[in-house]
Amino acid sequence: MMMKNYSSSPDWYSDLISPEFSISRSILLAPDEITKIPTDRDRILDFFIIITGWIYFLLWITASYPQFITNYRAKSVAGFSLNYLCLNIPGHLSYSIYNILFYFVPIFDDAYHEEHPHTTLPVYLNDVCYSVHNLIINLMMAIQCMVYERGDQKISTLVQIFVLLLALGASFITSLVSIKWLPLLSITHYLAAVKIVITLTKSIPQIWHNYCRKSTEGWSIVGVLLDIAGSTLSAVQMGLSAYKDGCWHPITGNLGKLGLSLISMTASTIYIVQHFCLYRNHGPIKASSVYFSKEQIDEPPKKPVEEKLQLDTI
Repeated sequence: MMMKNYSSSPDWYSDLISPEFSISRSILLAPDEITKIPTDRDRILDFFIIITGWIYFLLWITASYPQFITNYRAKSVAGFSLNYLCLNIPGHLSYSIYNILFYFVPIFDDAYHEEHPHTTLPVYLNDVCYSVHNLIINLMMAIQCMVYERGDQKISTLVQIFVLLLALGASFITSLVSIKWLPLLSITHYLAAVKIVITLTKSIPQIWHNYCRKSTEGWSIVGVLLDIAGSTLSAVQMGLSAYKDGCWHPITGNLGKLGLSLISMTASTIYIVQHFCLYRNHGPIKASSVYFSKEQIDEPPKKPVEEKLQLDTI
């Protein structure tokens, strides 16, 4: 009996109602002849995987706007760490390239399934849209940092050297892959590692910035809450994919997404503690505050108009 190969059929989803799918998945096949036959369980899991992905996508892209709006309303980025932004942009750039390569470039898709056969590609359209969208928003915030009041902030030399080393590393890995000294997926592995490292380190400047000012003024807590909700659902989506495939490849094969979710949840928790516990009743107290520039704070207080009028009458 010839079994139809649904993994290579362009119309596999339209054939789900075919009676052939009533065949039990317990049929024993040779390891190289195994073809995954979608079942009702798989279709239900696929539905929840897609829905979960788009929900966390909406949460994550929405999380980018509160900070942008906060900067715009205050006409200042003094409460927003420039070092955080300087790290965030290459992080989103690497993650965008990572998702685009897997989703749109067939050779990377083929290489992934060759390394992890009979598993679901762990990159979805919502991952591509999220990463590209956030890259654009962060570039717009970079323009805000050039235009608005930023207090006494400047990008540290350490951050500049760190970003330069990451760029040189990307060039080096790409060169080794081009001469076939490394496998093709080394590029995506490096991009995933860059995103994880940046996600791990980018929050340190903002956390330190809040600590030095003893305030979270100018740092949007709404965006943090949306981010931690999106990170949780992203981890849930990966768990559903692993449960569907019956293995850990959807998680271990997408370290960038896994690291992004776990580290983002940790950083968001620290921000929440700073905002609601440590600095709950603290307003802006330093020159880097979102409301005042250094010149405005250093300026001596002016006498009230009423006092001046009384002196004139005397």
